[in-house]
Formats: sequence, structure tokens, C-alpha cells
Amino acid sequence: MRSRFFGASSYDDDEDEDELDLSGFVTSSETQPVIVERSRVKKTEGGEGPTEASNMGNAGPRTVPPPMSNMAYAPNFVNSAANNQGSPWNPVWAHDNSLGPNALIVGSKCLGVMGLAAGTAYAAGKRSLKGMPAKVLVGSSALYLHPVLGWNHGQLDKLVGNRGVILNYSSKVVAQAAGAFIFYKLIKRA
Repeated sequence: MRSRFFGASSYDDDEDEDELDLSGFVTSSETQPVIVERSRVKKTEGGEGPTEASNMGNAGPRTVPPPMSNMAYAPNFVNSAANNQGSPWNPVWAHDNSLGPNALIVGSKCLGVMGLAAGTAYAAGKRSLKGMPAKVLVGSSALYLHPVLGWNHGQLDKLVGNRGVILNYSSKVVAQAAGAFIFYKLIKRA
């Protein structure tokens, strides 16, 4: 007897078995049933020409379902994103009409958020908020906050956007300049 591990089994030794006849396994009758095709085109009442086919099997629903109503499953940020009215605090959102390319705005905010996370981890590892960890945190805050405050469609525009042209632009100039000055002094001091 040969071993099963070399590709043989104990069933290979039996050569006395007759081969099975499976010729009638699928259809056991000699004659096949007659297939009758139904017509796919109905004639009109006058018999003039073909009309729409009916009862064509599984060709789709016979009735149109009513339109889906809003069941308040969509979160607010999805509805506002469709209207392009997202939050300027969202790092991956920029208005289409904002000043500057959207990739630059989103890139600056995302780099700022990642820098804040990295600076926090660096400060925790060094156990100090002096030196390079402080510079990384302040610089990352500047990268994030300047686009958030924005010039066009940022948080400043939401705060003073409808108060007149002079107040609108003067408040934006003062806020952006003061922010740049404060961040510069914080980086120099760190």
C-alpha cells in the first residue's frame, strides 16, 4: 500500500469498480417539452401596428415609487457643504470665491493643524514649552488662523461682512496685520 502523502490514496488500489453512467442524471425523459414563445408585441384594436409590449417578465417596476423625503438623517455639515456654506474653521474647506487658490488655503490650514499636533507631541516629549516646541506651536497657529480669519469668506467676513465697505476692509486689515505682528513677536520671543 502506498502512502497518502505521495499523492496516492487507498482508493486508488480498487480497479474493480465500474464507471458510473450519468447520462440520464439531468434529464431522464427521452423527449424534451415543447417550448411555446408568446408574442412580445400587442396589436392595436384595429390591428394596424405594434404597440408597447406588456408582461415582458422582469423588466422593472410597474409603478414609480414616491420621491424620498428628507427624514433628517443628513447631518447639517452635509447640507451646508452642498451649498458651499461650510465653516472657515474646518481645515479641509475653502469657499470657491475666496481670495487665493483653494489648495493654498486648505493646505495652510491642514499644515497648521498637523503642526499643532506635532508641536504638542514635541513639547510633551521634551517636557518644555520653550525653544523649538514653542516656535512650532506659534507658527502652526499662524498657518491655521490666518486663512480661518480670511479676507474673503472667512470668519471676519461672517462677523463684519454686511456692515459697510469701509468697516469691512478696515477691520480685516487691522485683524490680519495685528495677527501677523503678534505671531512674529511670539516667535521671536520663543
